[in-house]
Parts: sequence; structure tokens; C-alpha cells
Amino acid sequence: MLTYHRTVTCPRCEMIAERTSRLSDELYGSPYRVCPCCGKTYFDPEYQEDAIAIYKSKGGKLTAGGFLWVLLSNGIVAWYIFGGIRTKTLITNSLFFVMLGIALLFDIGLIRIIRSRLKADAYHQDQIDYLEGVGGAIPEQLAESMERVSDRKYLDALRSHGVDVPEYFYKRLGSREGTFVEPEGIEEVNKVKKYTT
Repeated sequence: MLTYHRTVTCPRCEMIAERTSRLSDELYGSPYRVCPCCGKTYFDPEYQEDAIAIYKSKGGKLTAGGFLWVLLSNGIVAWYIFGGIRTKTLITNSLFFVMLGIALLFDIGLIRIIRSRLKADAYHQDQIDYLEGVGGAIPEQLAESMERVSDRKYLDALRSHGVDVPEYFYKRLGSREGTFVEPEGIEEVNKVKKYTT
């Protein structure tokens, strides 16, 4: 399993502002980060607002590697079933069931991705209901994100940094303006070291 490591240098004081080690290469939270060394705010475009990321979610990603695994695992299972191995022993039978399990997991994932794409409107409405807390409380980090994106000035500031903010977030505000003030002279992160282990 890959671990994604990332070290960010503050654009103001040139000190290390953040070190992360995660199982995913995606970062969630406000892209406005505060340097622990100098206390200045900088903008890190790799961070995604939770609410915006969930709104844009399409129900999973089908990567080339994932698709190859679907083909490979199903191919091996079909080859085994239709006589690819003449002598079936305990070892080959065990390997068959392992491959069958892997194939089923990938097939279930593929089916879920296809189903969410075919029912995009219903899936999208489910995402909106989740963001708005319909049916129950939302996690604290998402609630904080929803509070931030409920400020028109914050959304405008995100757009000024090239973040694709869906119109939905503007429409839900109505005529409310907001109180967010972007710190003066804010700089975007330009020194990021990444590696995986």
C-alpha cells in the first residue's frame, strides 16, 4: 500500500510549513493554510474544500489500472473455469477462489461506478442532500467546510485562485454576501516536495 508524503515550504518565511503522510494523494480542507513558523496565511491549491469535492464527486473513478485489473482477474477466472488448467489440485483450487474474490470485488466496484454514472441525477441529489444534512448530522470537518462555502466572498476568493466553484454554492446563498477577507499579499505555495513509500 502506497503512502503519500508531502512537505510544503512557506512562500513567506521559507520554513517547512506542513508535513503530511497519507494513504490518499488527495487533501481536503481549506486551501488557505497558516504557517506555524511565521503565522502568515498562504494558499495551497492542492487542498480541496470538502463540500466542493463531494458536490463534484461522480461516484468513483475508473482508472486504466483498475480496468486492467477487472479484465485480468475476470480473464483468469474464466480461463480456469473453461479448462485452462487440466489438473486441479488444492493449490490451484485455492488460487482460483482467491482470484474469484478479487474479480468479484473489482466487478462490484465497476458496477457501482457505472450505476452512479447512469443515475447521475439521483446520485447528484443524494450528494446535495448529504451536504445539506438531510437525513442526519454531517461530520464536523464537512460542517466546517459548508460554513466556509456559505460566504460569497470566500467563494470569490477561491475562484480568484483558479478553483472551480460550482454555481450551486452561489445559488444556495441567495443575496447573502459574507464576511471573508483574504489576507493581503497572500502567496501561493511554490515549493512542494512529494514522494511515495
